[in-house]
Amino acid sequence: MKMTFGRWIAACVFGIALVAVTLLPPGLSDGDPYFFWRPPSRNTEFVMSRRARIRAQHGQSLWYAYQSARDVETAMRVFGAQSAKSSGPQDPVVWFDSDVPALARLQVNNAIAAERAARGAWRGHGAVGVLVFTDTATTIGGVPMSWGTYAGNTVMTQLIPPSKSTGDRCVTVIKLGRHAAHGEAFPDGRLLDGCAFYDAFGAPGPAIAAWLAQENFRVARSLSFAPPDMVRNLVRPTDYEAIFDNASLVRCAGGDLAACPSLMHRDQSRPIYYSDWYGGPDRSIPPSDESSRRFNSLGGSSYLEALMRDLGPGRFQHMWQSTKSLEDGYFEATGEPLAAWLHRQTVMYDGAYHIGPLPTPTSALLTMIAVLALAAASVRWAVRPYAA
Repeated sequence: MKMTFGRWIAACVFGIALVAVTLLPPGLSDGDPYFFWRPPSRNTEFVMSRRARIRAQHGQSLWYAYQSARDVETAMRVFGAQSAKSSGPQDPVVWFDSDVPALARLQVNNAIAAERAARGAWRGHGAVGVLVFTDTATTIGGVPMSWGTYAGNTVMTQLIPPSKSTGDRCVTVIKLGRHAAHGEAFPDGRLLDGCAFYDAFGAPGPAIAAWLAQENFRVARSLSFAPPDMVRNLVRPTDYEAIFDNASLVRCAGGDLAACPSLMHRDQSRPIYYSDWYGGPDRSIPPSDESSRRFNSLGGSSYLEALMRDLGPGRFQHMWQSTKSLEDGYFEATGEPLAAWLHRQTVMYDGAYHIGPLPTPTSALLTMIAVLALAAASVRWAVRPYAA
């Protein structure tokens, strides 16, 4: 068979396709994050649109700051004068705002009771308070709040860390949207948010308590003793820092254990709140001690929840109440560094990653085989000149 021009083109196309399939990464799925950019067609409209987004985000931040201040003031007023000291098991103290319907009160109490009962004897070991509000406002002074309308269909939780002003109670703030306040689509678990760790294991040691407060509880927002569901993803921190900077996550998945501990520690030199992706941080509004807003889709596991499952409740409580840091307490309980556990978790949920610009050994081998096969085919079927 002679190597005609058409066959040569076909062989080249086949070789290019083989190399592309072997070396190129897979395309993004619908759930993968992606960013796009296009040049503005009209600069004036772009500048006006950017200013409008910054103003809208600033208004949203002001509204959240007002709600947070109200939550903290209510927690101080309701729980500040109450003593959290008790020698026996303690039940969460639940406070309802005056406009919470009776049906919603019943559902909240039942959901919290079911959540605690699912943990068996691991409950009542720490002081927990619960504030329940309705979150149904869509206008301020007749002006529509475009940023507040989404809250009407769900349940949202936040957390206020324990302090003397809250009677040394970990306080969970539950806000019910319009539908949830009237008994529709009400979640059936994890309403205690991160305060479930206090209810199950008591107050943490001073080093871990300080770390949780510094991290704004971003790695301890859920607790369940149910067997892990592999379909459910590990919940990642949701602040902007984690969205825009996942280098540590990638390097940890690639086996760089030195990068793994940073997954449990936020970079304190960087701001949390951004007024706009293009506008930078909004420094006019100080961040609150209250944790971020968590909507109760009830999917996923927090880092500490996954750690509790691996250690078991007994060993986890010993580490939780230790005077040592989380890293030292984990090493004492298991004999391995926490970075090794974080690496396994990252690979389990996100898959392994190859660090560096070179392809993997398998890809390199397939590439060399493809090149040799094409070269052999060219030599075998190339047209040879005839002797005169």
